[in-house]
Amino acid sequence: MSRSNPAANLFCGTIVLLVALLPALALATRSASSTLFYLLLLFSLVTLATRKTVRVSWREMWRDYKLLIFAFSLPTLSLLATSAWHQNWSSSDFEKVLRFALTIPVFWLLLQVRDDLLRHVQWGLIVGALSGAFMIIVVMKIMGLDRGYLTSIGTNYNAVSFANVVMLAGLSTLLTLGWQLTRFKRAEQIIKIFTGLACFYAVLISETRSSWMVIPICAFIAFTTFTHFRARWGVVALLLALVLLGLLAWINPTLHERTMVGVKDIQSFINGSDLDTSLGIRLQLWRAALHMFMLQPLFGVGGGGEFSLMLHKFVPLHIVTPGVAGDFGEPHDDFLSALSCYGILGFTAICAIYFVPAWYFWRRRTTPDLNIRVAASLGLMLCCCFALFSLSELMFRGMRTVPVYTVLIAAFLALSHPRRNVTAAPPSVT
Repeated sequence: MSRSNPAANLFCGTIVLLVALLPALALATRSASSTLFYLLLLFSLVTLATRKTVRVSWREMWRDYKLLIFAFSLPTLSLLATSAWHQNWSSSDFEKVLRFALTIPVFWLLLQVRDDLLRHVQWGLIVGALSGAFMIIVVMKIMGLDRGYLTSIGTNYNAVSFANVVMLAGLSTLLTLGWQLTRFKRAEQIIKIFTGLACFYAVLISETRSSWMVIPICAFIAFTTFTHFRARWGVVALLLALVLLGLLAWINPTLHERTMVGVKDIQSFINGSDLDTSLGIRLQLWRAALHMFMLQPLFGVGGGGEFSLMLHKFVPLHIVTPGVAGDFGEPHDDFLSALSCYGILGFTAICAIYFVPAWYFWRRRTTPDLNIRVAASLGLMLCCCFALFSLSELMFRGMRTVPVYTVLIAAFLALSHPRRNVTAAPPSVT
């Protein structure tokens, strides 16, 4: 949008503020993400109704992003198909998946914002990372409470989801070292490095194992970003990250103990001596999810509480133990949840929302413009981390996580979008 139009700049500044507040408040409050998402949707409708000329039209967006539009519509289509088949409708499930589709007009809105303004979303990433790290450090290090207490603060995420989001926010903050948005270059860099280190420390004391598995792929993304897509350096970074991660798991007492507990859990599950361990419970749930898919491969067993009901039916078959059937109602895996509850179409939908935007980001990382490369790499990191986290945790358990993921995807796509007409007039706001 034009720099010389005060009203348009105020309008755009408000939009950027709303986007930045999403990651900033992602772990601090329960209702903020929903409120901010619907405000952004309202802004997009206002812009659509009052615009005169825009930087990117709906026709251009359809031409460039038809695959993304289809991918973000697929979760809703999947839910509708399964609900119609089973004649079982869940309003909360419908609102959750509908948010993927409703992100499309929000994305169109963000395409109208100048890049130099929209890049200020980095401050939301930094604030969100610091707030999440601070909460973990206070709860577990200063107050000396168990990691389970994390479910009682902020957004009430469980310890695994909480640590996952903190890890992602910290890694994303480090990647924004490729952006300089103030004239205080050194201070900006120090803040970002401190934030990343604080997040690593918080995740370490959270005793969460799965959060660390994203380090190798993120190292690959970061090194290829700052070495202008030299794949050989990315491979070196990936291998080095694997070695360092292995050393950390061996040397650090907390992570080493948690790793060895995981190994014992798997051994106990294999020999049948103890099935209800931390990993043993997950393995039972994954096995049950695959059985449900085999029973209903096309449309799954249905949403809502159907997964929990099926678990109770699996107890006499010795697929799960009575304790698992009584205490758990989902498989701790987004891919298996979609596969078991919504069948092939549901599994295709969850894959699409991760891998379709990742494809766009991957293609854009070869540009010589570092600002665009950083935006594309941030988006790619977001997709990859969520996909990896989803292997051992239900990242979309609640609907409040959806807009944090989708709006950030939209923001990074907008920031990496090739501008064909940078002098276009701003949309009317009057």
